[in-house]
Amino acid sequence: LIYSERSKSFTLTAVYVSGVVLEIKFGHRNRSFQSHPSKRNTYDASTNCPPMTVAVIGASGYLGEYVTDELLDRGYEVVAFDLQPSEAINSRAAESGALTVERGDMQSFATLSRMLTRYDVDSIIQLAYYGTPENGLLDSAQENPYEATNTNVKGFNNIVEAARQFDIDSVVWASSTVV
Repeated sequence: LIYSERSKSFTLTAVYVSGVVLEIKFGHRNRSFQSHPSKRNTYDASTNCPPMTVAVIGASGYLGEYVTDELLDRGYEVVAFDLQPSEAINSRAAESGALTVERGDMQSFATLSRMLTRYDVDSIIQLAYYGTPENGLLDSAQENPYEATNTNVKGFNNIVEAARQFDIDSVVWASSTVV
């Protein structure tokens, strides 16, 4: 994740093992999406290749909602995995057959594993971090460093280990916007 002070925008770039490059740009008031075409972002009956399924962990957060929307717009199937799914994510799921909302905690390896196998996930984008809406990420972590470490380190470790165990080709991790 890169922030440009000049354009006041973020760019999240993911390079998958298959060579597919996904680049999402968004700013304070506008957002745009650029991507190099993927061979698996839409269903092709001739190859019997279904759309790629991407789990967005932390889909209800600031970055997560943008990333989820852009993946759906590109034809990906998305599993929005979040401890507290937002109203916006739930509404989008009601509108889109390509979005499934799964409530869960990345600190639970068993819950994470069930989600990955249930939806046959091809790729993971990790955007979840410890924080409260009232205090934000940084102040929340300073107030409760044990919980922040558990979520941010143990949770990420669970994601990486689950990806290894289930042969998921790519895990995209983005830092938070407060770094």
